[in-house]
Parts: sequence; C-alpha cells; structure tokens
Amino acid sequence: MGTDAEYHLQRVVQLHDGARRSAEEEHAAWSTFVSGLGMIYQKDEGTNLFWPQFPHAIAALGLHLHRSHYAIRASMLGFFMLMLLSTYGLTSALHDRSSGLIATFLLAQYPIIFEASRQFGPDFPLTAMTVTACFTFLKAMTSGKLGWSLGAGVAFGLGLLCKGQILFFTLPFVVLVLWHLPGVVRQRRWPSLFTRILVIATVAGSIAAPWWYDALSQVPRQISEHLGTTPHLCYSEGGDGSPYSLASLSWYTLALFHTGMSLPFAALLLGMLPSYVRSPSRMKGAMAGAVLVPWLLFSVVFTIKQARYLMPIVPFLASITGVGLSRILSWNRISIVVGSMGIFFALLQHSLITWGGDSKFMGLLDSSAISRYQYSHRYTVPRHSDSHDWVGRTIALVDSVVQGKDRYRILLLNLDNTSNIMCDNVLIYWLTLEDPRLEFVPVLHEVRRTLAVLDDYDLLLVATHHPELLPLRAATIVENLKAHLHALEGEGLFPDAALEAFLRSIPSSHQTLGVIEHGHRVFSRYQSLHFFRPLPTKS
Repeated sequence: MGTDAEYHLQRVVQLHDGARRSAEEEHAAWSTFVSGLGMIYQKDEGTNLFWPQFPHAIAALGLHLHRSHYAIRASMLGFFMLMLLSTYGLTSALHDRSSGLIATFLLAQYPIIFEASRQFGPDFPLTAMTVTACFTFLKAMTSGKLGWSLGAGVAFGLGLLCKGQILFFTLPFVVLVLWHLPGVVRQRRWPSLFTRILVIATVAGSIAAPWWYDALSQVPRQISEHLGTTPHLCYSEGGDGSPYSLASLSWYTLALFHTGMSLPFAALLLGMLPSYVRSPSRMKGAMAGAVLVPWLLFSVVFTIKQARYLMPIVPFLASITGVGLSRILSWNRISIVVGSMGIFFALLQHSLITWGGDSKFMGLLDSSAISRYQYSHRYTVPRHSDSHDWVGRTIALVDSVVQGKDRYRILLLNLDNTSNIMCDNVLIYWLTLEDPRLEFVPVLHEVRRTLAVLDDYDLLLVATHHPELLPLRAATIVENLKAHLHALEGEGLFPDAALEAFLRSIPSSHQTLGVIEHGHRVFSRYQSLHFFRPLPTKS
C-alpha cells in the first residue's frame, strides 16, 4: 500500500474503534451500527474536510463483521458492481444493450479500474458515484418518473461525500444533457423539468450539507493551491517543469492511457472514435463534454499529483468504445469477441498484475516514471509470508513489557519522516488493525498536549531505518530530530525545550526494551522499531 491508501485505511480503523468504544460504554451492541452510520459526518481534530468519510464509514461497518485488511478492502466490491451496472445502464440508454455489454466488459478490464477495486481509497468510490449520478440524472430527465429524480439526488449526495470533485466530472454532462433535452424527449406536464431538478438538488444538498458546510470557507484556498501555476505542485518529471509546457499538459493523459487503460485498450478507443462519431447514439455532445471538460480542467487549470485523479472519466471512455465497437459487430460476433477477450485478459490480469510482482515484465513497467503515478501492481501483490510478521512480534513485545492493561498508549516518534503524518500511518494502521488495544499519538503533531500528559503513556516508540543512527541513544534521537524539523522552525514545532529535555532524559546508556525490524514494500527499505519506557516530565 502507498501512504495515501494507508492514511484512509487507518482512518477506517480509527472510526470503527471509536464507534465500538461508544457502543461498549452504552452497553448496546446494536448501537455500533448506528454509530457507524454517524461516522459519515464525524469530524475531529486533524480531519481533512476535503476527504469526506462515506467510503470510510462503509468500510468500517464491514470491519465490524470481520477485523482484517481484506474486510476493509471488500467494501470496494459494492462500488465496483454499482459502477458496472451504471455504465451498462448509461450506455444502453444512449445507444443499445450490445454497446452497454461491451462498455461494461471493457471497463472491468481496464487496469486502473481492476486494480483500484482491490485496494482502498476515495477515488474509486468517486468514479462509481460519478457514473451512477450521470445515469440516474439522464433517466430522471428522459423518463419523467420522480423515483429517478430521488435516485439521482442520492447519487449526487453520496458522491459529494466521497469527494467534492464529483462536481467537476458531472456538471458538464448535466448541462449538456439539459441542452440536448428538448430534441430528445417531449416535455411532460408533471413532474416538470424544474421540479425534477429541484428534487435532485434538495436530496443531494440534504445528504452532503452536514459535511460540506464547514468546508465551504476553505474551498477558495484549496482551489488556489491546486492551480497549475502553483510551484510546489508543478509537475517536474514530465519535462522542464513549466506548468504549461507540452510535456506537463500531456503527461497525465499519456499516463492514463499507458498504464491506466493500457495501450491495447487505448488504441481500441482511438480506433473506435470515427465509428462512434457516425453512430446514431443520442447526446454525443454530453458524452464528449463529460470527457473533454474534466480532462482539460485537470490538464490546464489544475495541477494534479497522480493520473488516478482522472479515473472518473474512464467509464465514459469505455462507453464511447463500446458504442463504436458494437456498430461494426453483430450480436454473434460480440459474444465471440467478448468471450475471447475475457479469457485472454483474465489470464493477463492474473499473471501480470495480481501475482506478477517479481516478474521481469512488470519490473520494466515499474521502472518507468509513468507507472509511479498510477495504481500499479505493487499495491495488489499478495504480501510475502514474512513481510508482516513484525506486527505479531511487535504486539508480543508490548504485551511482555506492559501487562495487565486493557489499553496501551504509545507515543510515536518517526525519525524517517517526522513531518509527514502519512508515514506514521503505515505503522499505526497495521498495528491497530491487529490489536485494537493499541493507541498511538504521533509526538510531533501534538507536542504541547503530549508532553502535558506524558505520564499517561506506556511506551515511547522510535522508528528509523537509518543504520548510522544505531545504536539508538538520546543524543542521536535529538540531533536527527532537529535535522528533520529544520525547515519547520518557523512554524514553532521545534526547537521545543520541553520535548528536547524529555528526549535527553533518556540515559545514553539506556538500552531499548526491544527492537523490531520490518520491510516496507512501497519504500523498499527496512525499518527498525525501538521501544523505550517514557520518563515522567516531572523528573
């Protein structure tokens, strides 16, 4: 897993354990489910308002049934099925069922979809809710049934609780559907077009408002920070680093086609464009807008960090390909083509993506700069038998040092990336998932509050992978910590006299209570965990 993914995974565990503790305090098992639903809108200190928690809450409910890494990721299966059904429905409504069948098959085979459905993150649910919202909106506008309007409102509302970016991907489609509507369907007296739109907006707003109300004031700042001229987000590996250079503008498109869709599927899309343009498919302008507007927006106006942020346009690309391909195939040919491609790509996905982490072919892909910005095979490769045994050994060590407690509070100091809480979550997630008794607090993010209640902590955990820091002593910890936080001095996080005094209070001859080593696949390094018994600040 990457650090972004493990941030979201750790958030799932945090929300679930908080709901479980609330249920235990109320002595009502059923309230865990109710608390789980409340997690959708739960906010606490440090919550990123631009990462709503609907996917996290759904995964947390699954975690209540079975506490495991795979139980959390299984929640993506529901979004995967919803995405496939909505893609089929949208393509069938705009053209015919054969086009919908082909589009659904192609979408399921795209590597960016196949792989993202097997890990955890908000971009995949966002993609599912985007195509679902567009499909239900189209049905609401063309059928005139109020039920479709309610469904569209729910889809838009839940989509906003996945990521606010859903508006960038759906509004072009919505506007162009309304533009084409008079020539496609005759207006009905009830419910009127205005009534249907009002129902959709009311339902969506009612669902999303409790979360986004507090975030609205931060939207201008977020937009300004992600403009294409922002230096720290400007793409540097695509060429000269200029935000509007040809290399920068084309980089994520190339990455999306290269490892997101794969070159064979990208070539198929380009080959089917003439057939799609000549097809009698309705509202081709709406489909074009759903692809081109977000693509231009995230290529020219905004700078994005990873090409997976363009994932919501992929179902529309599959739909366009499906319509174009169905026009040159009969039903019999479609069944033969779909069956043959299904067998071939099932074998390809199985051998190269799911199990091919050590293959030379995937190694070549992984060595390219492009693949580093995608969901790549390394996120889905099954862990080796010994890659996570450090979790059990760490918990056994904590049990042996701190005995007779229902809850262990551990102060975490990560010397590798002290200013990056994402890297702390790599440790926190795997350990708390295995044992809910563990509670971690990253020391550098709550320095003042942490030191005020230092006596309440059972252990100090110092994590590092630098061999030159071993053996780990107080002076080594302090000097390395200063080096990592040098750039943050202006923010007042360090130097901190109380923190330094505490760290130096560990005697130079003091030995660690235990050392655990583990390998981290993403960073390709070994990290050692050193446990100390914290000394009271009063001493």
